[in-house]
Amino acid sequence: MFCLTCGKPGIYTQAGPNRAPAWICTDDVCDSYVGCHPGTENALGHLAGPELRAGRMRLHTWIDRLWRGKTSPTRKEVYLVLSQVMGVKSFHIAQADLEMVAILELRRFDVERACGRLPETKTKPLSQSSEHALSQKPPEQADLADQVDQTLLKALFGTATRRRWPSDPGGQVAAARCIQIGAAQSYVDGAGRRWISRTSLPSK
Repeated sequence: MFCLTCGKPGIYTQAGPNRAPAWICTDDVCDSYVGCHPGTENALGHLAGPELRAGRMRLHTWIDRLWRGKTSPTRKEVYLVLSQVMGVKSFHIAQADLEMVAILELRRFDVERACGRLPETKTKPLSQSSEHALSQKPPEQADLADQVDQTLLKALFGTATRRRWPSDPGGQVAAARCIQIGAAQSYVDGAGRRWISRTSLPSK
């Protein structure tokens, strides 16, 4: 297991930061760790530094509000919606990285509408609502949105074609937006470092 923050390996300990079994980064300065499934040495997800842990806590608070104390939707139903939105087989907060946190924050409307927290509107289905948002807007609004996307790309990459995944919240949201519109893609290298590379804005 490698740390997504610094790329160094993790090590298992029976007494982690919360006095419970955990995997921790071997770089003491990094302060990344993740807990284990009860009674095992199996990590709950990826090693998380302070920034990612804060993002996961925000997600946890928001997601719990969608189901806790209600008969519908159930917790299982909420997590099913989250899995569909993220395009994964089974969503788990402990497996979320900074990219996933940023994307979910961008798609809160989709999730809440699918969970019955917002009224249905005359839009396309959940799986298409974000991808085709520009096509549902008047031409002048679509042009403005395209200008904003171009500005995000320029701010994120400048003249470069790739860069390390941004550590600041604003940069993470910009990166997630660029991936969402197909203008960029992300990957993790052999050292566990996350990168984002520029493709191009898709033609309309």
